[in-house]
Amino acid sequence: MEVSRIKQNRLIDDRLARFTAGLSDANKPNGEITEVMGAIHANLFDERLNADRVKRLCYIGNHNISCRFKHIVGVGIHEDIEMKRVEVAKRLLRETDVEISTIASRLGYAYQESFSRAFRRRAGCCPKEYRLFK
Repeated sequence: MEVSRIKQNRLIDDRLARFTAGLSDANKPNGEITEVMGAIHANLFDERLNADRVKRLCYIGNHNISCRFKHIVGVGIHEDIEMKRVEVAKRLLRETDVEISTIASRLGYAYQESFSRAFRRRAGCCPKEYRLFK
């Protein structure tokens, strides 16, 4: 059983590494927004990642960075994090048989219910349904 869990974790590590390596740096704006995008990219799977943590990681103290991020990127920092995590989850659900609770945990969700709500918001169905029908 432990060997199976180790194999699953290695599989997830491999897929997460490929995903983050494949994120495009093209069309990224300069300055603080680039720093914010970089912090999100580097910490995407940290369960503590949120807009305030991103600002602290970038040493940004002003509050209008969230508004500028939304204006340039088209979505808020929180939404951007959630969308990226759900995209990775979709890929893992399609390409692996890893348990949904393990995927949720590895993607930075402390609770599977939070992951399922976020997934439903972005994908229009729960993770289990997505896996069955995609």
